Order: sequence, then structure tokens, then C-alpha cells
Amino acid sequence: MLRAAWRRRLAGSAAALLAGGLVAAVATPPAPAQAATNDQTLSGTASSMWQTNQPVDALATANGVVFAGGRFTQVRPPGTNSNSNQAVSRTYLAAFNASTGALITSFNFTLNGRVYDLKVSPNGQTLYVAGSFSSVNGSARGRVAAINLSNYTLTSFNPNANRVVTALGPTANRLYLSGDFTTVGGADRPTIASVVAVGASSGTPGALDNSFGATLTAPEPNPFSGTPSPRALSILPSPNGQRLLIGGGFNAVNGTATGGVASLDPATGALQDWSANTDQPINTNCGGRTRAIITDGTNAYVTAEGDPPGCYEGTYAADIETGEMVWNSECLGASQGIAVMRGVLYKGSHQH
Repeated sequence: MLRAAWRRRLAGSAAALLAGGLVAAVATPPAPAQAATNDQTLSGTASSMWQTNQPVDALATANGVVFAGGRFTQVRPPGTNSNSNQAVSRTYLAAFNASTGALITSFNFTLNGRVYDLKVSPNGQTLYVAGSFSSVNGSARGRVAAINLSNYTLTSFNPNANRVVTALGPTANRLYLSGDFTTVGGADRPTIASVVAVGASSGTPGALDNSFGATLTAPEPNPFSGTPSPRALSILPSPNGQRLLIGGGFNAVNGTATGGVASLDPATGALQDWSANTDQPINTNCGGRTRAIITDGTNAYVTAEGDPPGCYEGTYAADIETGEMVWNSECLGASQGIAVMRGVLYKGSHQH
């Protein structure tokens, strides 16, 4: 299952790929003469990677290493089956050599709950882990932990969210988190929060940033998604530090209808203008979820899955500085993951 998830980071979610959707598109629309040229960025050949006994839900890379998190409790060598007795215990988190696919044995942490998201700090020195766990290697860690990548040791970083954390967005001085929590560090902070990052220029790592706050509102319950959570599923700090883009199951932020995408002031959480929301009309009856927001440094790419049918399930690009729509690819069939490599956008969906 790791092989599928590795493709997901390059092409969307593993679930979307297995459901039958891998689409490659040029991130910047090509000239007509280029449009018919087959992309050769990726060969599509499966890599020799270790396998997991349950799904991988998050991947991150740093220093030639692939970090995987999810619902698995064991990993096994490539080419072996689940009855081979060659499985190695790895509870919800593992690391592999990006070139060879080999398991990195010195990276071994015991978590007591699922991993939802992994992010590497901008300086490449820290791996942030988010999920439903409350301990790592027997030490209390409230749904978020940080690992030193120079020696694979657990840091003291512990923002201590009281419920599951589903998304992370790191900067040099702050770590943004979202989920189903209502408190962080014992203080009221429902759904989204900002804490001092590891290695920040000031402040205690893991401490709550009291200057930041935002209120995310969920859509009304519907027969397709039940009672939605307003949590963010993707958090993207802009490269210039002027925006914090969030996407998820909400349809309003700070009392203003936004649909499932919003731009916040990274310092305060105040809602900013995001012009693409005007070009992509907001349906407040939708219980859909924005699944991923990524950037190539110039554009932000957004993809979503919609509930009930007819809600937005496509992918669009917007100028990350102005928020203006660049292009919009609507579709039916949930879009669940995207990645940009060498000017090509890869998407995992069951588009039809």
C-alpha cells in the first residue's frame, strides 16, 4: 500500500488512484503546438518499495528520505505477501530511502494512534506529525509531535490539542494546525490554531500564539456526508508569507461565506480576499471538502470532492499573490489529491 501512496504524492491520493483516476495536465496552459505532446516527466513504472498492512494517508520527503504515516502497524519488504512472516512493526509511522525504497531502521517510533498529516519544516530539520495519537514512544504528545531529522529523536514539542489534528502548515516561526480539537495547550481554540514552531526566532516551541484566531463554520448536515466537520484538510502558507490558505469541510470563515477555501492573515487569522472564490461560485448547500492546496511558487492549485452531487469536484489554479483565477477544470467525480512536478500537474480522482 505504500507504493500506491507514493504515487499519490505524485499524482493524488492512493484511494483516488485505485478508484481509477490519474490525470496529468500542464500547470501553465501550453501553446497549441505543445498540447498534443505526451508528457514524459514520469515513466509510470512502479518503484521497489516496502509495503504496509493498512493505508498510508500522508507522505513527506526530506534529505533523500520518504516519511509515511497512516493507519498501518507493519511494513514488509517488496515482493512479499502478508503471510511471509517478514513484516516489521511500524505503528502508523515509517521512513524509507527515497532512491532504493529500503526501510530506514534507525527511524522507529511507537505511536498509539493514526497519523493524518506529515510536514517538514522549511529548513528541512524537523518532521511534524499530526493525527489522533496521544503518545509517542510512551511520552505524552497531544495529537502533534516533532521529530529531529538530524538524529531521528523525538523533541519536547507538544502543543497538546485535545482531539484529532488533520492538517499542518509549517513556517519558520509558526506551525498552523487544524482538526476536530476544541483546545490547544488547555486554552480554547476550536478547529484551527497557530503555535510557535521548532527553531522559531522567539517564543517557546509548541506554545499557543494568542494573536491568531479564526472561526470555521460547517455546512448543514446532508444525506451524503452526514454532519460535516469544519476542519481544514489542507493548510498552505504562501511563499511570501502574506497568506495562509486553508481548505477543508467548512463553508464560512469568521462569519463570511467562503466555500471550502479561504485565505487568512497569517498573523491574526483575519479573512483575506481570495478572488477565485468569486469566479468559482460558492454553494452554501454543499458539504464537500477541499482536499488539497499546493503551490509551485507562482500559483496555488486547489482540488475538491463535493457532496451532494453537483457541488464542486474539480481543480483550479489561482495566482497565489492576488488570488485571481488562472484556470478552472471542472469535473464530476471527486478529486482527492494533486502534485506539481516540472511544470506538470498530477491529479488523483475518479473523474468522469
